[in-house]
Amino acid sequence: MGNSFQKACSFITALALSVIAVQLIPFSRDKELSNHCREYLAMSNGPTTPEITEKINSKSKIIVSKSGISNEYKEITKYCGSFYLNQR
Repeated sequence: MGNSFQKACSFITALALSVIAVQLIPFSRDKELSNHCREYLAMSNGPTTPEITEKINSKSKIIVSKSGISNEYKEITKYCGSFYLNQR
């Protein structure tokens, strides 16, 4: 009797943890994109060198592929700025 009760509790715990993990996926993706945008804005507002320009271009490609926006500088800056509208 105790063994089947323990198995049932283990199953419920595993199921609950799986549901919680699945619910956190969109949150973690949003935070990942937010971090890419933060790095992009920090690099684009600072002094530029050829290697920094290359890093900015690679960050913009990542942001464009993950967000689905166009590859224009204004569009990326506007999108990245939208993460921080409530913080200013």
